Amino acid sequence: CMQEIDNCQRLSLGPNFVVFLGQKYGYRPLPTRVLDTEFHMIIEVLEEEDGNLLKTWYKLDTNSVPNLYVLQPVSSIYKNFTNKAQKQLMEEDQSAWWKTMGLLCTTIRKGAAKLMEMKKFTVEDNHRYNWSVTEQEVVRGILIAKDITEHTLAFIREIRNINVKLFTHSAKFIDINFAARKVDDEAQKMLSQLRDVKVREEFFLSFNGKKDL
Repeated sequence: CMQEIDNCQRLSLGPNFVVFLGQKYGYRPLPTRVLDTEFHMIIEVLEEEDGNLLKTWYKLDTNSVPNLYVLQPVSSIYKNFTNKAQKQLMEEDQSAWWKTMGLLCTTIRKGAAKLMEMKKFTVEDNHRYNWSVTEQEVVRGILIAKDITEHTLAFIREIRNINVKLFTHSAKFIDINFAARKVDDEAQKMLSQLRDVKVREEFFLSFNGKKDL
């Protein structure tokens, strides 16, 4: 997706990035690569069991400069994850992975938050372990892009009176914490910062000719 944004910015003569921001912050992915220095810092502030979970799934890549810990392919541990010939085994491994991924997300974010509390991570460092795919794309397409008034558009929509309790339907339009069976307040806070502060301020500065100040 990031490469495609770069291609559009390089080749498109007209609009190259359009974002629709509603009330859903979107999918917050598990980091696939972590700087080795940050990985060791996270491990140090976690309980041993949590640290071992991360070390099981992240392996050091010394060929990368700087060195990185890289998330391993799911099928390297859950061998039947893509085994369509054994449907039941595949479904069992896929179910196990989704649970594991949830634990990995919770664990690595817990470590990042602790480091921020200890002032070893900045707010921005911690945010990198929590942000959504949507925000990463908006940063690339608008917040660090050039000539955004010439080449980008942002549409903002708010739906009022969403019946949040109809989770199957409401989850399409707003972030839901299914475990707590309520709106995901953390995701909504990050969405508000992106939609109502960062994007609006960027366009305001650009339209007022202050982008380069």
